[in-house]
Amino acid sequence: MTLRLRDRATSPYVVARDPAGPAPGRWTVVVDVHGEPVTVLTPVGAADGVPPEVALVVAGGDTPVGEVLHLLDPDDVVVLTDGGAVTGVWAGDDLADAVMAGPQRFTTDVRLPGDIRIPEVRRRCRYAEGGTVCHQSMSFVEKPSEPPACGNPHALAAHRFGW
Repeated sequence: MTLRLRDRATSPYVVARDPAGPAPGRWTVVVDVHGEPVTVLTPVGAADGVPPEVALVVAGGDTPVGEVLHLLDPDDVVVLTDGGAVTGVWAGDDLADAVMAGPQRFTTDVRLPGDIRIPEVRRRCRYAEGGTVCHQSMSFVEKPSEPPACGNPHALAAHRFGW
């Protein structure tokens, strides 16, 4: 069983600056001018019904899998980073299976040697209005029981952060 996120990042990906379009057969991680992931585009040729942009979670590759499962939904895409650079993408059936199995499957993560930090995971707001998705970035160490108010960068209707 793999215990670190970097061991689960098996999906092919490319990194592109905005504006970017989806790549054939690969996730496209769109980054800003600082190299920070902004969004993820579904590969060209993905199954029907898969949205072109999906929820983005950014975490360090050394993060134990069990430490982030409570922050994920089965349809999320996890973008792995190290030293400010994108190093992998974890998505699809493997991620969905791990999320559905839950963190108890990965309880040995806390016994790994070395420094294990509680991760800070960034998510993009999923709130949408009139075809515009908010995409406000916020960081979490755990899923809030009640989502906080969103910073609302696109001046949409006032809303709570869309998990």
